[in-house]
Amino acid sequence: MHTIGDPMCGTLFMKAWSETFRVAQILHPPFFHPPSLKPRDKVNLEVKSRGYYTTSFFNARDEDQNDEKTQREGHNGLAKEFGTITLNFSEETIEKMISEVQEGSIKYGPPNPSDVVSALLWKAILRAQGKSKTDEAKVSLCLEFRKIHLPPLPYGYVGNAIHFTGISANAGEVLNQDLSYASSLINESSGLVDTEEVRSVVDLVNEMEAQGKEVLKKPPFLYSDGLTIAIFDYFLCYDVVFDFGKPIRVGYRIEPLKGEGQLVVLPGPEGKSSRVVVVSLPEEVIINLLKDDELLRVLPELQ
Repeated sequence: MHTIGDPMCGTLFMKAWSETFRVAQILHPPFFHPPSLKPRDKVNLEVKSRGYYTTSFFNARDEDQNDEKTQREGHNGLAKEFGTITLNFSEETIEKMISEVQEGSIKYGPPNPSDVVSALLWKAILRAQGKSKTDEAKVSLCLEFRKIHLPPLPYGYVGNAIHFTGISANAGEVLNQDLSYASSLINESSGLVDTEEVRSVVDLVNEMEAQGKEVLKKPPFLYSDGLTIAIFDYFLCYDVVFDFGKPIRVGYRIEPLKGEGQLVVLPGPEGKSSRVVVVSLPEEVIINLLKDDELLRVLPELQ
């Protein structure tokens, strides 16, 4: 539950359990209330992603949003049945995709493996959804910031060390341009998340609470009605080792699902640039996604 902590907290609980099982030292003990996440005396409310937070975070949810069926409804009001698949991108596959991005029309760099794989799937999902060229392509980008924040937060921090920002683009432009365009949009949005941005969001939340806003009286719901992409590059999921060895593969499914669906991008079992992506989408979109020519070109084993 996000009331207690983020997915990293769950991972570290499992890791500590495995270390206790092996009678080993707990390498990342729980750490509470870091001073760097407390409101500052001299606040900065110039939050780069302020628009996203003030519309998503601070719009108090209707009471019926706690209803599971409502959480699964799209903006058209029709209930959706979500399915989940897990895709494995090897280091070799990712490196080929990075080379394609570097040869693309939009020059930036160096491309991040998670940006590239997220961009590939974003484009494939737009095609699977049957988006028209005039439609809006919305992404709610979620980043874990323990190692982005300076000084870095301890891995054992118990709480929600995640930051949201929004991406809005024209679906036609995302689909018609090469992979470097979508990847650059994700990379640019990720680049907004730095120490000052995180501290400014803390200041903003504290300022609105001090003004007597109603927003903090209900649990916030940060996902938009578009596609949510959660990038967790620094998870220690393969360090959860019991006596039968390291995990072969790890996946997360974050509930409740809302909007157009969700991608959870995780480190792969090979380490380095390999990635595992847990894809949760409406069932009819997943069926179309698994027929996508571009995705099948990159992952021919899906055929």
